[in-house]
Amino acid sequence: SRHGVTQLVTRTGEVVYDFAKDAPPPRRVLSEQGLKSMNTMLAAVPVMGTARRAALPNIVSAGKTGTTQSYRDAWYVGFTGNYTAAVWLGNDDFTPTN
Repeated sequence: SRHGVTQLVTRTGEVVYDFAKDAPPPRRVLSEQGLKSMNTMLAAVPVMGTARRAALPNIVSAGKTGTTQSYRDAWYVGFTGNYTAAVWLGNDDFTPTN
């Protein structure tokens, strides 16, 4: 499987983390049925939900939108079978986005 960090090495060459040796074995956190249900719900978001503008033509995708109070932040996390992306829109001074 793919991982962003596979090994951490100090300047002197000491390996302080090696994914192949140090990572815990994977474990299922959702049942197969639970995962299918979640994917079905999230796949509806770009088709008929709050992220219709994020729909990709001819590509099955899924995702989740979100906002904060007073329209300060808006975000979307979406995925396909191969890719995952997250987009955040907002101001870093806590003022509303207009």
